[in-house]
Amino acid sequence: MIDISIEEILKIVENKYKAIVIASQEARRLNISPPGKEGEEKEKEEKKDSLKPLEEALRRFVKGKIKFEEEEGKK
Repeated sequence: MIDISIEEILKIVENKYKAIVIASQEARRLNISPPGKEGEEKEKEEKKDSLKPLEEALRRFVKGKIKFEEEEGKK
């Protein structure tokens, strides 16, 4: 179960749907990360704590470990 509140997410991004897209992209990256990548051992240790990639991605998002760009004026 994900223990991150929507309020924590909305402090970082004002649109909850954008936050989910960012987190899902990170979860996909975590799920299919190729072997031999730098920092692989660290990521393996982090994965042991959480069995679900989306939960780990949301935790990284809230901690500010995921870099993303806000698009201004796009409609």
